[in-house]
Amino acid sequence: MIVADPAQVGFVTAALPLCSVRRAWRFVFRRESLPPGMAGRCPVRPMSGAEVLETADLPEDLRASLLRASGMAAVMAAFASGKPVSFASVNWETETQCDLYAETLPRYRGRGYAAACLDRMVREARFRGKLAAGVVEWSNRQSLSLVKRLGAARIGECSLIDTAGCVFRATLTQRLD
Repeated sequence: MIVADPAQVGFVTAALPLCSVRRAWRFVFRRESLPPGMAGRCPVRPMSGAEVLETADLPEDLRASLLRASGMAAVMAAFASGKPVSFASVNWETETQCDLYAETLPRYRGRGYAAACLDRMVREARFRGKLAAGVVEWSNRQSLSLVKRLGAARIGECSLIDTAGCVFRATLTQRLD
């Protein structure tokens, strides 16, 4: 997956024809205090990579994403009846910011689990001195609503370019001296 600014999309898709491109918004969590009541509705705690491996019924792509994230920073999980059902993690980070990601198992969506996880990850990022940020696809109405409830500010747009199955096509546009 490539996150591209609007000016970069043409260049990337020329080099990677036939890739799917989805438009998205960039957000940052700038408010010093998050709205009250977001956390506390359900238990949220960090999960280790070993716990991710041991958790049954996780889609393999989610498991792989969480394992990758657990090597970088905490993976937060919200629990229902003792089972982890929603997760928030770090996609990537720099010295000053981190890009957050949240996913909830389908049958638990819309019940506040993602809000609790993301609230905890934003607080964790702030504790570590990082600006929490994220990307949400235009078509994902539930996630757009969630980040707004958590006080995120929209700062621009971007495109998500799915590179799975794409063929790289190199072109030389200028001579290198």
